[in-house]
This record gives sequence, structure tokens and C-alpha cells, in this order.
Amino acid sequence: MRCLWLTREFPKPTVRGDLLYARNLIENLAGAGAAVTALALSQTADDVPAGQDVCTRAEDGVVWRVIRRQPVNRIWSLLSGLPGDAYRNGTKEYRRELSRQLDAEPWDAVIINHVGMGWAFAPVLSWQRRCGRRVPVVYVSHNHEMSLKPEVAASHQGSALFKAVLKHDARKFVRLERFMIENSALMTTITEADRDLYRRDFPDQPILCLLPGYDGTIVPERTITAAVPRTCIIFGSINWIAKKQNMMDFLRCAEPIFTKAGIRVDIVGNVDADFARDAAAVASCCRFVGRVDDVSPYFAEARVGIMADRVGGGFKHKNLQYIFHRVPLVTMTGQAHGLALDEGDDLIVAETLEDLALKVVALIDDFERLNVLQNRAFAKCQGHFEWPVRGAQLFEALKAAADPVQADTALNPDRATRAGMTAAA
Repeated sequence: MRCLWLTREFPKPTVRGDLLYARNLIENLAGAGAAVTALALSQTADDVPAGQDVCTRAEDGVVWRVIRRQPVNRIWSLLSGLPGDAYRNGTKEYRRELSRQLDAEPWDAVIINHVGMGWAFAPVLSWQRRCGRRVPVVYVSHNHEMSLKPEVAASHQGSALFKAVLKHDARKFVRLERFMIENSALMTTITEADRDLYRRDFPDQPILCLLPGYDGTIVPERTITAAVPRTCIIFGSINWIAKKQNMMDFLRCAEPIFTKAGIRVDIVGNVDADFARDAAAVASCCRFVGRVDDVSPYFAEARVGIMADRVGGGFKHKNLQYIFHRVPLVTMTGQAHGLALDEGDDLIVAETLEDLALKVVALIDDFERLNVLQNRAFAKCQGHFEWPVRGAQLFEALKAAADPVQADTALNPDRATRAGMTAAA
């Protein structure tokens, strides 16, 4: 089965959860037997050799066509029918390469990864009509964007002008995602909670839930004792505007509580220098470690893992790092979707940031409970997050979608124009 996969960014290095999810689905779809060609914009300057706009990289069973990312002024997206992220990714170079690849092979499926690649739907649908074949177009979602984007915009605490821009962008995201779903033969979700949200608006849409897998370090046994420092760990990149706001709100709230209790917080992951400086000025209890090649020593030196996000949906990949490193998890409500863990028995859930900080203080010296939590969460998750299983599930779903008896991908040729999705980058 020949699959053309369209994604935003070459996922190596895998510095964010969305890159982790895309990379592993792509590689494990290939591992299940599909012939996968993946298109992506470069993430770093070294992804494409100097003097080239596009290069081919054959890695882990996947043929990558990596397109050099050219700067795009997102201000022009305000005049486009596309939201900022989709506008930025739909470069002239990517559109040109997509056109070449669509005509290069008799594809059996085209997979469009993330709402930020929604710009690609219009040219793909145009190609589909032109070639006259029933080629299923598949949307791989990472969040229920129709609710997440408006939530992020509404929660923004910065300037009124920027908040208005975010709300305008969110409305375009809602329209774009609806367009993508209406024109997909199949869509996938990252959690069952997202699947259920989509089904409320699209009851007849074929939806496959593909929970992430985990292929990181697994600590087979651990006992937390007084020898472990009174340290908490917050793991993951903090680059998205919603994540920065979440983190700053938490640090402001937790600083007096943790300082009084003598608790340190290690923040491990990719964080821009300006944010790290501003956050360190707010919270003397925290230490910004940055991105490291081996996170295991930092988990080994932590008694508690913290998930302080209040805004943001989908699956939190970092939760699996806590669980399989055997670090008890304290999280905000709604930030542990997909884990099937019981509140109070397997993890601690807080309603407010102050509540979260106080629960950490109450837990951090309770060694019996710390070990019960980490052992129960590990036992419940072990064996349930396997990437090869996800690849096989997606492969079977794509074969079913490509069967003309099972799939009807008839499209209205006027939809793309009416929806405003044909704007050039």
C-alpha cells in the first residue's frame, strides 16, 4: 500500500510531543507493511544540504522528502482564509513539492497530519478529482482543535490586541478543521475523549482512536525513600504560548508554597532563554535544566512529577515519561486523558494551581503513598502503549478506507473555494 504522508516538520530531533507522535506513527505504519513517502519542512538548517531546496532521506523504512523551510511573515495570514500555523506551513516550496509527489505515484492513501497542515487539503482534493480515483484522504488530529483553539484564545492574559488576533485565528482554525473532517474518508484521534467530542458534531465520520505508544526508558523497579531529594520534576518543552502561560501561572502560585516547604522544582526540556529568565525571576524554587540527551537522572532524583497545565487538550506524552520512570504524578483536572488511571489511587488530581501545589507539599514526604502511586500507575500502563500496535491499527484502517466498497470519498468541488482554503502562501 503506497501512502503519501504530509506533516509539518521533519521530526528529528524529536523535541515536542507532536513530533514524537507523527514520527512514530509514520515509522510504525511503514513497519506494518505500507510503503510510506513523507513530506516535511526542515526543522533545522542541517536537515537539507546547502544549496538544495529539497532532499531525500531514507530512514527507518520511510522515504522522506524534506523541504527547506523558508521564512513566512505570519502577519499576512490575517488576510488569508487560513489560520497562522497553516499559512506558515503552506510555503510555495512545499506546495510545489506536493504537486510533484501527487503525480509521481499512484497513491493508495494521502495522510494529512495535524490541523496545521490543513492548507494541503485543497490541492489534494483537486488532485483527487483530476486523477479520477478513489484515494482516501485521512486527517490525523492531535487535539480537538475546534474547542482547544477558542479556549486558548479566551484564556490569554496579554494585550487586548493580541487576544483579538488569537480569537480571529481560532475562528479560522474551527472552520479549517471542520472542512478537513468533512472531506476526510477517515480521521484519527489521539484520545478517546477527543473521539467522543468529534462524534458529537460528526456522528457518521469514521474515527479511529490511536493512543500514543512509548519507547523510552522503563524503570523496572524503584523505591522512593528519604535518600531521594525533596525535588519535583516538570518535564517537556515549553514553547507554545499556552504552555508558557500555564507554566508562569503555576510558578507564581507555587513559589511561596514550595519555598516555605523547602521543595525544589527541576524544569527539564526545551525552553527559550527569555522565558526561562522571566520565570526564574518569578520563582526562586525552580531550576531550568533545558533540553538534555538523557532525562533519566533527573527523574531518578525526583519524588513527584507535576503536570500543571490548565489549558490544552489531547494526550500528554510526558505523562508516560513520569509513569515509566516511576515518578508519582500530580496533575490538573483533564490533563491525564488516555491513561485510564484512577484519581487518588494511581495519580493525584487538583482543581486549581494552589490546590496542586498544596497537594505536592502533602505528598512529598509520604513515602508509603508515593510508592503506592508510582507502582499502581506503572502496573496499569505497562503493555498498553505500543507503537507497533498503533502502526498496525492504522495500516488496517487505511486498507479498509481504500476499499471502494467500504469508502465513499465523493467530494463537492466547490467546497474548498467556498471555505476559503485555497489561499496561496
